Amino acid sequence: MRAILRWFGIGLGVWLIAETGDTAANVCGRTRQVRDAITAASGAPGCGEVSHVQLRDVTALDLSHRGIRELRGADFDGLVRLSSLDLSGNNLTHLPGGVFDDLVLLESLHLGGNELSSLASGLFDQLFLLEELTLGDNRFALLPENYFDEFSRFDGTRPNGDPPDNSGPYPRIQRFLDRHHVSSPEAFIAALPPLYRERFVMVYASEAAAAEHVSADHPRIAAWGADGQFIFAWNTDPDAPTEFRESVEFLRQDDFAWTAGLIDFSGETPEISAPASCRTCHGSLNKPLWGMWGTWEGSEYRPYSADDYAAFAAAMEVHRTSTDPRIEPLDFSASVFATRPSAIRFLMTPGELDYVAAVEEAGAVWSWRHAEVLFRILQSRHRGFVEWGTELVCQNSEVEALFQPTVRSFDQSDHNLFVAANSDLVIEDGLVNASDLVRYNYYYHPDGSVGDALIFLTIVELWRADPLVRHLYRKTSNAETTHGHSRLVEAQLHYPSGSATAEEELIQKLRLHFGQGGRNALRIRARQHDGLRLGVLSASFWDGHAERMRPRVCRALTRSAPTNLRVAVESGTPVLRWDAPLYDPDSLTGFRIRRGVDGAQPGVLVEDTGSTDTTWSDQSPPAGDVVYAAQAIYDGYYLSHDSNEVEVAVLLPLAELNATFEGVPDQHDGFTEFRLRLRFTEPIASSYRALRDESLVATNGHVTRARRVDGRSDLWEIGIQPSANSDVVVTLPRTADCAAGGAVCTADQTPLSDAASATIPFDPQQLTASLRGEPAGHDGETEFTFELHFSEEIPISYRTLRDEAFTVTAGEVRRAKRLSQGSNLGWRIHVEPDSDEEVVLILPADRACNEAGAICAADGRPLSQRLEIRVPGPG
Repeated sequence: MRAILRWFGIGLGVWLIAETGDTAANVCGRTRQVRDAITAASGAPGCGEVSHVQLRDVTALDLSHRGIRELRGADFDGLVRLSSLDLSGNNLTHLPGGVFDDLVLLESLHLGGNELSSLASGLFDQLFLLEELTLGDNRFALLPENYFDEFSRFDGTRPNGDPPDNSGPYPRIQRFLDRHHVSSPEAFIAALPPLYRERFVMVYASEAAAAEHVSADHPRIAAWGADGQFIFAWNTDPDAPTEFRESVEFLRQDDFAWTAGLIDFSGETPEISAPASCRTCHGSLNKPLWGMWGTWEGSEYRPYSADDYAAFAAAMEVHRTSTDPRIEPLDFSASVFATRPSAIRFLMTPGELDYVAAVEEAGAVWSWRHAEVLFRILQSRHRGFVEWGTELVCQNSEVEALFQPTVRSFDQSDHNLFVAANSDLVIEDGLVNASDLVRYNYYYHPDGSVGDALIFLTIVELWRADPLVRHLYRKTSNAETTHGHSRLVEAQLHYPSGSATAEEELIQKLRLHFGQGGRNALRIRARQHDGLRLGVLSASFWDGHAERMRPRVCRALTRSAPTNLRVAVESGTPVLRWDAPLYDPDSLTGFRIRRGVDGAQPGVLVEDTGSTDTTWSDQSPPAGDVVYAAQAIYDGYYLSHDSNEVEVAVLLPLAELNATFEGVPDQHDGFTEFRLRLRFTEPIASSYRALRDESLVATNGHVTRARRVDGRSDLWEIGIQPSANSDVVVTLPRTADCAAGGAVCTADQTPLSDAASATIPFDPQQLTASLRGEPAGHDGETEFTFELHFSEEIPISYRTLRDEAFTVTAGEVRRAKRLSQGSNLGWRIHVEPDSDEEVVLILPADRACNEAGAICAADGRPLSQRLEIRVPGPG
């Protein structure tokens, strides 16, 4: 049974599925190549066996160069964890609208080398986390103007779809200047994308270098757009010195730091640079924060004193109708003003009633961006990040969990990446004392801080990496993710409480607060669901997620594996015993056994014991030093980490005869003979006739040969002729009596102790044909014949073969007759020459199935190879 959850966000329009059982997903009805790739990636034996659980765990699909001509709209539904999709080198002429909407965690998408001439509007709107997109080598005349948001990572994609030119230190800013022919701050402000002119903060008293030129009448403006990857600031005082008046400052988020710089318009052409003086504006290192938003005295949220209120409110009203070219382009229509004397400005989504203080949203968005930078630094410093992250989330207290990353990973020279500039903190041994770090630092609303976001990103990484963490999230209701005493529980959830899983909640928090969804993401953040509509509060990663999930994640990572594994060799048989894990016993369904020999890493020996018994015997151990480990399996799918490893010595077993098949083909086509090898542990006394005709058994085929390899009696080459379009199973039964017919024994009468078997799947991946019995020549008058065989049954008539299928030179096909009544697999073709010249017959390949004479399989696969027969005449 499964629960189907409608996503209440705007713009995605998909159904998310929470599994309470291992139900089958709808994979078989998808485009053939997509179906096959999903099935292979999931590990399921067939498309009908792909479960929703397996579908959600597929992370990459390589569909490049598969001959795909079109996609179906639901081809990628349910692949919510897919991070990489390669569709390059196909024959796609269009992409259905919404085809990528379920790929909410997609980071890499390759569409180059197709036949695309246009893109549907909003095709990539839901791909908030997309990092890499290739569109080159298509048929684009021009991409739609402004198809990608300016200052996005794909802004500047060339008209033909090729990636943008990202050379130079400031490529996105330079493209913006060039595209709009910007030569002054006023032109820059007027050309800013609409979201930058809606999302801004007005500062009336500043600590910037231009502080004495900032006032209620001439505020400093900071604009951040939708996601804060670029933050631009400028001054409005007409009497400010040229260095302030003729420049726009910026902060750009990079992978491991921020670039602080300015665009200087005082010369003939704008110059972009990052002066050393910009690097310490917000502390000893670049960052967009200088304290919690509630303490931004001098901002439109918090004037310096009560005496400033009247002037502040009056100035605000003036700015709404200002004709100053540095203020007039700002869009105050997306704002609503509080009735308090402070005239706080709130941001709203046009057409909605949702709002949040402009300064509060700026602090939140900048905090999320900064948390990403910190997180990448932590990842780079801890290569075993999963182990390190596990230790982090398993800290005993909130203070430890939130601030251990600072103490352990950021030394004093860069600690202010994490805490507010000029914090009065106790320093011990060159490190910030964790007990002096409070959640006040970079505190963007009453229930959220940069530290919260950092812990959340760590948990997300553990969720990506560990199946047991995903199991936990999929079986936990989002009603359990919020602190019971939080002021606004519903505002911290994306879905109504109890209507979704913790996994859905985690995915949406990640997308909406750390993705780049532009206006679409803003609208969804602002409108979580009916009732409370506070988009910033929805990002309460501590009270709204980590506080409840952190200890559960810790238990899943540290208590889910079997413990105290011990191994005793009893009568030559290793017997494994272990203690069952304490974690979630109701979900425990079995164990996986791993084994390694003579120093090799333990590999999978038993996929699933299918039992919760904590004892297991290895009935066929190898000789040598054998290492064992066990893993727990939850709900038949989710694996724990390994138990402790135990090594035991296994003595050589008594002599016995065994056999294995080698070089087994991956598949057969139903008519072509194939070969494989049969290896014995000792030379055998059988003859090739006995092995071929009596010992070996072939289902859906027959044994055609048994030949010694290099004259050896322990290694044989076996030939098999398929007799049906089904899997061929080759079996060598065990021998009980060396005197019986077909017995396989050594010369000293040691019988074959275990059966050997090999399965060769039938896979007619291509429709093929072959010719048999071609004549050496003709006499110019007498009809000659040959046989035509197809690799599978096809829908075709004798008239089509006789009159339309062949192209014939110097003769005519007079008859096409089935070799077996009712079967189209084999035909005898009768040809009459009309001269002494060479007769040439050609059977073309890859014809469209609606063409006259086309030869196609029932599912529309055309004949894949061209056949040609030449019969010389007497001339």
